[in-house]
Amino acid sequence: MNSMQNGPDIPRVGIPDAVNKVLSVLSEGSRFSISDLARRTGLDRRTVDKVLEMILEVQRTLSIKKLTKKRIGRSYAVSLRERTKKAKDLISEAGKRLKRSRD
Repeated sequence: MNSMQNGPDIPRVGIPDAVNKVLSVLSEGSRFSISDLARRTGLDRRTVDKVLEMILEVQRTLSIKKLTKKRIGRSYAVSLRERTKKAKDLISEAGKRLKRSRD
């Protein structure tokens, strides 16, 4: 693969590292453009955009479904189930409060 694909000075980064870098900068609490995030993380702006889309999709999924991991003997059972209406309502209300506090 051509090392110039990501630009002359931007090395390839794995998705987990890219997610950690983006979340680290976002945790500062300010609003950033994708270009700002790219500069602050050292990632290509297309990578930042893909990471953000992935995080948003996971967030949407987990707002309506619950992921569980339970150890059974030497193995794990993993499931993704619909949340109860009460849990969905609590998550929705918490999201509204967060949005109001940021504005």
